[in-house]
Amino acid sequence: MVLYGGLVDGQGDVWSYTPATGPTGGLSSGGVWEKLADEVPAAAGGPGRRVGHTLTGWVAGGVAGVVLYGGRSTAPPEPGGTIKNQVYDDAWFFDLGSRSWRQLQARGVAAPAVAGVAAAAAAASASAVADATPPGRLYHAAMVTVLPAGSAATTDSSGSSSSSSGSSSGGSSSGGLVRVGLVAAGTLTSPGLTCAADAWAFVLDCAASAITWARLPDLPAPLYDTRGAAWRAAAYLQGGHLCALEQPGRAQPYPFW
Repeated sequence: MVLYGGLVDGQGDVWSYTPATGPTGGLSSGGVWEKLADEVPAAAGGPGRRVGHTLTGWVAGGVAGVVLYGGRSTAPPEPGGTIKNQVYDDAWFFDLGSRSWRQLQARGVAAPAVAGVAAAAAAASASAVADATPPGRLYHAAMVTVLPAGSAATTDSSGSSSSSSGSSSGGSSSGGLVRVGLVAAGTLTSPGLTCAADAWAFVLDCAASAITWARLPDLPAPLYDTRGAAWRAAAYLQGGHLCALEQPGRAQPYPFW
């Protein structure tokens, strides 16, 4: 397990926890915490400290680590002022081998052409989203799954599939499989809620130095503080708040889903 995050001094550091195993191979008490890295402030080229982000494990293409996406930081208020929040749209990779952070260079890919749509309209639509990446957010869902390389979910609109060669359309793969991450829902602002229903898929290149995003179909409703899991080609979300601030007819507190 990898732990990172918080707004108190020092909570931008990274820790790992290794559970202890009993004589029969099951878990037992007495696990070990280990500090992997000190906080690297934004001014020093790191992610700093933040909350509301997600960490997803990533083992592919010869690298192992976690992908950090989104979240917010809080700057101390100026005299007589209010707390200033910053919501992030960046992604970082913490490499467990080197025990260091690196920011992932982001790009977007066009959505696949839809059958029956005129070529000109399809081209215009593809151009509009060709470089789209998700807006910053916090308290969103994030998950990872593994798909066969070359499947519809891992092939971009030009027909090229993700491969272990680390091409620009990218995707770290192993043994004909591609690891794919998913991000969905959350709030785009803090304080206050601007709840999101969008969903995105991402892959990393083999060196875990770049992230490529692709827009997925939206959720049925905007959700905040939801959780998700993925298995093969399906993603599942459970719980969270239906965002009453954007649906005035709903009573507070926000209903759970």
